[in-house]
Amino acid sequence: PIWAISIAYIENSHPVIGAVSLPVLKRQFFGCKDIGLFERDTFRVAKPNSALVFGIGRNDNWDYGKYLKSEEVVKDLNLYSVCFGSCAASLAVCSAGELAGYIEGSIGFWDCAAGNALCEAANLEVAYENNLGPANSSVCVGNSTALNDLSGLFSSGC
Repeated sequence: PIWAISIAYIENSHPVIGAVSLPVLKRQFFGCKDIGLFERDTFRVAKPNSALVFGIGRNDNWDYGKYLKSEEVVKDLNLYSVCFGSCAASLAVCSAGELAGYIEGSIGFWDCAAGNALCEAANLEVAYENNLGPANSSVCVGNSTALNDLSGLFSSGC
């Protein structure tokens, strides 16, 4: 039941504004780095993330060895891993502080653009490759330790 509708405003290949709706869960997120993150019409204050679960995306285009390595790194960080099956939904939930982070490789730019903007609006550390095409983008969100430990899983790092 976890799927999303996502829309992003892009400037110079960078997602600036993002909106993600999770209809089944009755949740809507909107965010911009300069303004902040909103859920429905309520401003969300950035708070320290204490979630114990890290999202890992899974798709047929992402090298399975890198997927397994990401699971290993997440386990070494003493976190549990989960796969929602939707990059946009996972990033929206991550922006709300309900996931400790998220990683997925070889996805479409449209899968991660809005979620990237939401995570930046929530003042989370975001590393990504945004390349136009069906399976050329990657995203990694989390604290600096997670980003450092997960670097190298994408062609230009994480």
